[in-house]
Amino acid sequence: MTMFATTRPRRRGLARSTAAAALLLAVGLTLSACGGGQSGDPREIVVAEQSKAGMTTGLYPHLAEELGYFAQEGIKVKNYVNVTKGSDAISGMQSGAVQISHIGADGVAAASKGAAVVGLAAEMDASIWTVASNPQITSWDQLRGKTIALGSTNDITRVVFDQLARSAGLDPARDLTYVALGATPQRIAAVQNGQAAATLATYPPVQIPIASGAVHDLGFAPPGAALPQLMTTDIEASRTWAQANPDVAAGYLRAIKRAVDFVRNPANADQATAMIAKLSDTTPEAVRAGLEKYFYNPAIQNAYFPADLRHAPGVFDATVRAYTELGLMSKPITEGEYMDYSYLEKAGGTAQ
Repeated sequence: MTMFATTRPRRRGLARSTAAAALLLAVGLTLSACGGGQSGDPREIVVAEQSKAGMTTGLYPHLAEELGYFAQEGIKVKNYVNVTKGSDAISGMQSGAVQISHIGADGVAAASKGAAVVGLAAEMDASIWTVASNPQITSWDQLRGKTIALGSTNDITRVVFDQLARSAGLDPARDLTYVALGATPQRIAAVQNGQAAATLATYPPVQIPIASGAVHDLGFAPPGAALPQLMTTDIEASRTWAQANPDVAAGYLRAIKRAVDFVRNPANADQATAMIAKLSDTTPEAVRAGLEKYFYNPAIQNAYFPADLRHAPGVFDATVRAYTELGLMSKPITEGEYMDYSYLEKAGGTAQ
C-alpha cells in the first residue's frame, strides 16, 4: 500500500511520520554509501538531484557532462544522487556526502535554521508547473473539495498551489486537501489512478499523458491570473565546500551555463531535443514541448534560467515571505545572506 501524508493547508508544525523518517534515514545511508565526506581530488564531486526527467532540476549537469563541458573544466561527477525531497539533499550537503544540489528553495529554510548551505545561482524564478487534472476536471472551480498531489505539504509546490488556488477563487484551507507524493512522475500517476484529482507537473514528463488524454491540462495558471514568481529551483552547495573550492564551484557554474545556453539557442533545437530525449528516456515530442514552455515561448521572459543566473528583484524576498507564512523559516533571511554570487562572478567569461 502506498504511504503518503495528508494535510489541510494551514496546519502548522507538521509531524514527520514514521515512514517519512525511515525514508530520510534510508536516503542518508545512500548518500553516505555514495562517498560521504569530501576526500581526494576536490574536482570529483557528488551532485544531488530530484529528477533528470524534467527540464527544471537535475537534467543540466547530465547535459553538461554529455556535451563535454565538465571535462573541459576538469570536473568529474562521481555520483548523481536522486533525492525525493530537498531536505534529503540538505542533509547530504551538511554531512559532506554531497557538494552541489539542484533543488527547490528548501535550502533557504534550512539556512534560516543554521544549515551551512549556500545558494550559488538561480535556475527557475517562476512557477515551473502546469496543473494536470483528471480528464473529467476541466476548470479550476471543479477542484473545490478535491485532493491535490504535491511534492510535499511544506515545500515550494505547496506555496505555488496555494497562490494559484487563491487566484482561481478557491480557499486552500477550506476547499482543498493536499497529499505529499514526491516528484512529478509519482504525482502524475496518482492523478491517473484516482488517488488525487490534480497535481503540479513539469515538462517533458507531463506532455505524454496530456497528449494521450490521460490527464487534462489546466495550464500554468488560472485564466487571467499571473504566474507566481518564486524561486522554484536553485543551484545550492555546501557552504564549507564552496568556500574551500571556489574554482571548482565557479567551473561547475560555467559548465551549467554553457549547457543552458546551448539548449536556449533555437539553432540547437533539434540536437538538444535528441540529447535530452535520450538522457531523460522520453519522447522527442515531449522534450520539444518542454523547450517551448521554458525557453522558446516562456510564460515569463528570463524566468527560466535567468540570463545572468541571478534572481530577479523581489523574487527571493517573495519566497521568504511565503515560507515564513507557512511556518518553515526560523527567522527571515536576506538574499545577501543566502545567495553568494561571487562564484558566478568568478565563472564569468569562457571556459579554459
